[in-house]
Amino acid sequence: MYRVLYGFVGVVLLVWSACSKSAYPSVPTLTYTSVSPSTEVYKNNLILSYRVEDKEGDIDDTITIIKMYKNSKTKPLILKFKMPTIASTSDLSAKVNVLLDYFTDIGDPQAAYKNDTVIYAAVLKDAQNHISDTAFSEKIIIHF
Repeated sequence: MYRVLYGFVGVVLLVWSACSKSAYPSVPTLTYTSVSPSTEVYKNNLILSYRVEDKEGDIDDTITIIKMYKNSKTKPLILKFKMPTIASTSDLSAKVNVLLDYFTDIGDPQAAYKNDTVIYAAVLKDAQNHISDTAFSEKIIIHF
């Protein structure tokens, strides 16, 4: 009788603990979603959009964007941005937009090629110094 009771209590505790676990990991998840206005840039700004998920919701540190050139020998450009203030809640899922200014973050008049294709890689660091996986943009053509 007691074995059945303990077994039943064990199953109830197992189900309860499984239901109370977070759907998101402690390490933030960063997923690239889109670029705006388009994948071809003619001396205009870009907005890179990402989906962020985090168990603790403490994503208020930095997002690092690395601009990697396909054709030129130019070294990758590393850009660091402070994350916008987002209400810190458990199981956070939010959309984050990063504005890249053409003259400071996109254009490169010193590049060996006048036009080039770039890919932006992004990583996110949260308040507990957890670092997300790298999220890569699609290919973006830059016209100088």
